[in-house]
Amino acid sequence: MSIKFLPLSLLILAISMSAGAQNFKYGEISYDDLLFKKSSLDSTANAVVLKEYGFANMLKDQITGELSVVFEYHVRIKILNKDGYKHGSIAIPLRSFNSNSFEVIDKLKGVTSSYTNGEVIKTDLNPKDVVVEKLSKYKTVTKFNLPNLIDGSIIEYSYILYSPDIFNFRQWVFQSDIPKLESKYIASLPRLYKYAVSIQGSLQINAPEAKVIANCVSVNGRPVSCLQLTYEMKDIPPFVEDEYLSAASNFRSSVNFELSEYVVPNRTQRSIENTWKDFDRDLVKDKSFGLQMKETDLFKSHIPGVIPGASNHLDKARLIYAYIKKSIKSNGSREIYSNSSIKKAMELHSGNVGDINLALIAALTSAGLDAEAVILSTREHGLVHDVYPVSSDFNYVLAKVNVDGKSYLLDASEPLLPFGLIPFQCLNGKGRVIGLTKPSYWYDLQANQKESTTYTLSGAIGQDGKVKGSLTVHSLGYAALDARKKITSAVSAADYLKEINEHHPNINLSSHRVKNLDSLDLPLVETFDVAIDNFEHLYFNGLHKNPFISDKRTYPIDAGVAKDQNWLLSIKLPDNYVPESLPADVLIHLPNDGGKYTAKHSFQDHILSANAGLQMDKIIYNPEDYMAVKAFFEKVILSQKTNFAFKKTN
Repeated sequence: MSIKFLPLSLLILAISMSAGAQNFKYGEISYDDLLFKKSSLDSTANAVVLKEYGFANMLKDQITGELSVVFEYHVRIKILNKDGYKHGSIAIPLRSFNSNSFEVIDKLKGVTSSYTNGEVIKTDLNPKDVVVEKLSKYKTVTKFNLPNLIDGSIIEYSYILYSPDIFNFRQWVFQSDIPKLESKYIASLPRLYKYAVSIQGSLQINAPEAKVIANCVSVNGRPVSCLQLTYEMKDIPPFVEDEYLSAASNFRSSVNFELSEYVVPNRTQRSIENTWKDFDRDLVKDKSFGLQMKETDLFKSHIPGVIPGASNHLDKARLIYAYIKKSIKSNGSREIYSNSSIKKAMELHSGNVGDINLALIAALTSAGLDAEAVILSTREHGLVHDVYPVSSDFNYVLAKVNVDGKSYLLDASEPLLPFGLIPFQCLNGKGRVIGLTKPSYWYDLQANQKESTTYTLSGAIGQDGKVKGSLTVHSLGYAALDARKKITSAVSAADYLKEINEHHPNINLSSHRVKNLDSLDLPLVETFDVAIDNFEHLYFNGLHKNPFISDKRTYPIDAGVAKDQNWLLSIKLPDNYVPESLPADVLIHLPNDGGKYTAKHSFQDHILSANAGLQMDKIIYNPEDYMAVKAFFEKVILSQKTNFAFKKTN
């Protein structure tokens, strides 16, 4: 583990400031805590936070004169059963900005207290068990496991985190995946900095206790007062994650601080817009980012051989996109920066996302096309701050090429992505476009087509009541991408069929044929021979389970992409058979043009026909629409559960 030492001048100040904070005493556990068995907030909880405390302020290093955000954290957690042991595995993310500017942890300590045979046994965290893992050029994580956990243990740890990023004042998240009995946060904000304070989530967070602390920090020899805000909550329920959620961090109840402007002592006010200019400049000059985008000479000799038959700019872009996908395969690492250089990645034919897509930008530019980078945060990584730049917000990079007044987002790191379709994980609000000569700007991250699947089943019922025929599955967009991934990752065609049949026990599929597997811009078409011993349900791969099970939802339904599913059925009956009855036609609407479900059935010339379609036309449904969406799916499932029966006419 590499350890970065703090300047003594900053450490002494931090200790003195922390001493006056309203923390609870480390290691002093009551018998009520030890005997605590179950939370009334959530009877199914595997662990519960007994006490949580945070204190953040800014301090000046007496030697360098630079300000840092100093964050003290202290928490005590009750482990209720074995499933709660995971809460004893701690990971604290840290950011680096350059070789001389980074976040660091100090005063880290932890202890496990267990009540056994009438005695309290305490085991301290061994500093040798603390591991620092480098995740990327600008991210590390400090990890440790609290020792000797048993059912009923109480774990406790605390630390001080120092950050040079004064623009990103420490957020406080009241809600987690386990209940909390008490949570307190004190934020001490120097009056030189104007923050917009926002409350996130569905819980009622009371207005903070506010007071002014005189001379809390000295900047350039000038004493500066601070506004101290104290937030406190008790009996906090856990945040429950349901389907169609981008990232829980976007919706957990929290307090956030967005810097709008600040004053440099003895100078004028400075707006945050200037920091975006600084961010752009640093990124364009970064040897692992902007300088890689400029490596156009690397492709000068290759491009003429890549685009000999291109008749227009769009054809050029398509051919170069295919060329980079073949030239560099992904090593599985996702970063916005090149690991070493795009030249090295081309030589090794392997690289991270940054290597691949920065190489794509350089190659497109080399061909005379207008190409830019788009940095973003993936869905599971959370939303980005849009007021001021936070480098750690961004964990993915795409290429953006502008052709004949239209923009296309590209990701050459995924071999099965068609031109213009980006990974589903990248559909997360907006990304920041970084050009070499223009100021950066925001760009909406949206899918350029719906996720669409059509199932067409045609066949005939024999006198034995069994169906034989064919099934065709027609996929577009992300449905086609998912299907291609499953087909290409299967060990063999037989294994692929086996997996499908295991998910559909009443149907036997065989003789799989596929069209357009490698023609990524075209729909994927799969055809199967089908045999059904007991023909009851009309819809292959229909809806059987409602994805929405909670009684209420306090955050949006985020589907990521609009969706279409269609079912077409044509079954010929024997001459002496007719349906006992036809299912009723169905038309169900979601409110506010959010989508619909239709189903029509007919019987003519001894052919049973069914045509059903499910459309989800919105990407995001607001919390107030949740119950309507839940009821909509219940009705669709009920409609598709309708059994089909027939009878003899003679």
